[in-house]
Amino acid sequence: MLFEVVDTSGSVNFRPFYFRNDYVGVEQWSRDRGESGTLICNPRLTRELEAFAAMWDRNLKEQGFLRACK
Repeated sequence: MLFEVVDTSGSVNFRPFYFRNDYVGVEQWSRDRGESGTLICNPRLTRELEAFAAMWDRNLKEQGFLRACK
């Protein structure tokens, strides 16, 4: 996954916009630039990536990943 780092009034948030899984041959972009340079956004995919990232974050915490990296 790729995330956009957004700093809003001192609060940092990570917003996912890309997902790739080589095992199943999936590559998804929720945002892209059109030929004219305009930003194209897929809101449904954005919500799906946000939900997946939240679940992934919970799983990593439950598995003790953060404690193991300290």
